[in-house]
Amino acid sequence: MKRKAIIPAVCALVVAALTYAGIAAAISDKAPKAVDTAKVKMRIVDTSFVQEIDGAGNLSYRQKNPDKYRGLVLTLEVTKPKGQPLTLCAQDFSVHYWYREGNALQSDVAPCLGISGFSAIKGVDRPMYLTRTARHTTKTGTATTKAGTVYVDLFFDMFEPGTRDVYLFLGQQIAPAAKTSGWKK
Repeated sequence: MKRKAIIPAVCALVVAALTYAGIAAAISDKAPKAVDTAKVKMRIVDTSFVQEIDGAGNLSYRQKNPDKYRGLVLTLEVTKPKGQPLTLCAQDFSVHYWYREGNALQSDVAPCLGISGFSAIKGVDRPMYLTRTARHTTKTGTATTKAGTVYVDLFFDMFEPGTRDVYLFLGQQIAPAAKTSGWKK
């Protein structure tokens, strides 16, 4: 009788160990919240230079020197598999751009300081979540998870009047993960 109880217990332990090993392998193969660019495509469909934004929550944006700088809002069209959720992190985005200063062409980089919620319709107002540290994430909800095409706005600050070509960069994993034991013992 004891032998019959031991065999299922051993089988359950083996299955649990294999499941854990599979999860651990999956975790170490891909960074958390990474965007699968083989399945998810993004393109800029609109640009707006703004002097102010009333953000969702307690942060807002008011440019103190609007004759010299403006904020930039990029609207992205995101194509993804229908039924698949998507999470985007503000800290993963930056804009590299050219601007004209006098007769010289200059370049600069700006971090994403705000990200909106998703919508399935391009031309609607989406609440903007602003951040001082470029740390905010947005996730698809029920309707936008079902959709194959969704829209999201990204906010960047300090753009000169002569801003020209704008290139959006998405930070992605470029090498295998490094293992650490953490810093707190």
